[in-house]
Amino acid sequence: MAPRRAVLVFPIAIAVVVASALPALASAGDLDPTFGHDGKVRVSSTDGASDVAIQPDGKTVAVGASHGHITVMRFDRDGTLDHTFSGDGVAHLTTGQGRTDFANAVAIHLGKIVVVGTSVRQSDSGFATAILRLDSDGTLDHSFSGDGRQLLRVGSESTGEDVAIQGDGRIVVAGTSDGEFLVVRRLANGAPDPSFSNDGSDRTAFVQEAEARTVGIDPTNGRIVVGGTFDSGTGPHDLVLAAYTKSGDLDHTFSQDGKMIRVTSTRGGLAAIAILASGRILVAGTTRSGQAKGQFLVEKYTRTGAFDTSFGGGDGIVPIGFVTGGHPRDDLASGIATQSDGRIVVAGMSAGQTDEFAVARLNANGALDNGFHGGGVLTAFPEDAEPTGIAVNNGTHKIVVVGIEFTGMPSIPIDAALAARYLGA
Repeated sequence: MAPRRAVLVFPIAIAVVVASALPALASAGDLDPTFGHDGKVRVSSTDGASDVAIQPDGKTVAVGASHGHITVMRFDRDGTLDHTFSGDGVAHLTTGQGRTDFANAVAIHLGKIVVVGTSVRQSDSGFATAILRLDSDGTLDHSFSGDGRQLLRVGSESTGEDVAIQGDGRIVVAGTSDGEFLVVRRLANGAPDPSFSNDGSDRTAFVQEAEARTVGIDPTNGRIVVGGTFDSGTGPHDLVLAAYTKSGDLDHTFSQDGKMIRVTSTRGGLAAIAILASGRILVAGTTRSGQAKGQFLVEKYTRTGAFDTSFGGGDGIVPIGFVTGGHPRDDLASGIATQSDGRIVVAGMSAGQTDEFAVARLNANGALDNGFHGGGVLTAFPEDAEPTGIAVNNGTHKIVVVGIEFTGMPSIPIDAALAARYLGA
């Protein structure tokens, strides 16, 4: 099935993509016909995919869960499951007996695959942060924490939401502990990093409960930036950022005290961040005002936490709304990635008659990239589909989006992992 075209609405101008037959020659935004079946892949042996990373050799690694176990999938460049990985392309892992595990994030460093998630003890529903590292063949790496697995319970409970790896191999994990941001740094062998907040972990409180969702590392100075949502009592909606020095202290050059709450007056939230080579910060989330439909929200900040006025309409803010048949859709952003040429790709779910993958691309200044299917593209699957992660192969410029298949309402058990690959150039 060809990706559907859409109208994208911006605060100053409206960019219209006219529905028409796809051009004969492949162009940016088209599904990649060399990946799976017409650019799409479905893996029924898992309950869904939550994040994705691309190896230097072009193979794709996605993580998720199945029947209470963490699953790690690897695809060859043509989208078939890689049978050199765990025998059939899918590794099913557990942190221990009597636990229910699920993965939220994946990162790759020097051939090692690092997976972060949350483990729930079935006896008392106690939540713990889970970190696993795999060798390139899909087996647990026993040079990490003795058996390739590590469980951390910080405070009464904690979660693992995202992971980033420093150039020296140290692992940075972001999660939530008792309503506070949790940042954990481990040495390459899994031991706590004593140079980070003395014991390898740090918690940051806000005036209300906050949930960390994403982490990035500033390439200019090693600073760690964590993003999440702030719960004001009506549900997570405000964008929250915290910046830490390499030693784990809050960085007071960012927003004066190292913490920033961006009150959006909307029912949305922050999903992902990307830190540019300049140290500037891109944020992807969702904005939803009153009863209006949701829109993707992309914001750009300077290293000090101020809005970058060179981005968007001069205020550092770009909302993106998909429209089909003249009717706004309900959009929810889930991921952001940058290309080596500075262009920005945002992915998420767009709900209309069906829930579909939605991918939009911006130029570095925040303007809609009309060379990418007029700015954005919708991709339908046989069932409702919710994207959860995005990655860009900066060698080929191809874009991979992964997600979850639902039959019926999302409250129904999820059925499969989905992946789609788009041409980026």
